[in-house]
Amino acid sequence: MLSNSERRSRLEAEADSAAQDTMWRLMSRWLTASRFLRLRLRNGGHRCLERLIAAFSADSAQRIDEQQEGTSMSGLQNKVVIVTGGARGIGAAMAARMARGEAKVVVTDLLDEQGAKTASEIRGLFLRHDVTSEDDWKSVVEATVEHFGRVDGLVNNAGIAAGAPLESETLERFERVLKVNLTGVFLGLKAVIEAMRAAGGGSIVNIASISGLIGLAGVSGYGASKWGVRGLTKIAAAELGRHRIRVNAVNPGVIYTPMTMERNAQLGEGNFPLAPLGRIGVPEEIGEAVSFLFSDAASYMTGAEITVDGGWTSGQAMMTQHLDATDRTAP
Repeated sequence: MLSNSERRSRLEAEADSAAQDTMWRLMSRWLTASRFLRLRLRNGGHRCLERLIAAFSADSAQRIDEQQEGTSMSGLQNKVVIVTGGARGIGAAMAARMARGEAKVVVTDLLDEQGAKTASEIRGLFLRHDVTSEDDWKSVVEATVEHFGRVDGLVNNAGIAAGAPLESETLERFERVLKVNLTGVFLGLKAVIEAMRAAGGGSIVNIASISGLIGLAGVSGYGASKWGVRGLTKIAAAELGRHRIRVNAVNPGVIYTPMTMERNAQLGEGNFPLAPLGRIGVPEEIGEAVSFLFSDAASYMTGAEITVDGGWTSGQAMMTQHLDATDRTAP
């Protein structure tokens, strides 16, 4: 049962929201009408009034753009975010994107020199971190709280890509991939719960992969780990929502990183025909997706996934190639 003061506060909030919606609807109608009126006035020669309408329209449009830009950045300012595997590649791009949104970023990695350089460039903090170590996770969270006072966000990005066909895959390598890619995510989720709960909530983004969406030959350990990350994301979302902690996942496709460079990945249009967009992605495109999930624009999203793969898993590339062939043979 709500008290009178709580009921009054709720009614006032609803009234404010309704008033804002009405204001923007009226503004939209005014912008449409003003454009039509300006065309009519141009024929009549009323230049003074035309300039007044143009100035008001431009100012209103700028205010709308500023509000939309503020919404996309909102949720990052002064937030403390840990990015694992943040020394290079996708991790470094995500750390830089968080920093541009005025977040306070903690970069963790086993690559000391590159990690320290990345953190220095974004005015963040670097911590050496083995994600398979529960003690390391405890130290990272404690150091973050000691340095910044809280933990608001975590990007579980650290991972390794290694594999072979099932018949020749070794147990040692299979277990190593699972330990880094899946157990590391599990330990990260556990490690930040208490700190995020103390902060009043938080947001976690787990970096999965399209290898966890479809079966790709030759990567049994990697694929199994990413299928696991997706499942763990949904379980964590179900458990942690009551603490106002959101947990989501991003599934990158082939992205231009040091790991894919070793496999001769090439940037540029037409260099990846498996994807409808015809190219591989760049780390910054994953950074934008992760940034969105941390923003207030995604405040009602948890247990969700965003796939950033140029359309590869949609299957449209094969269909397009078939249609092109059909067009060529058509009479």
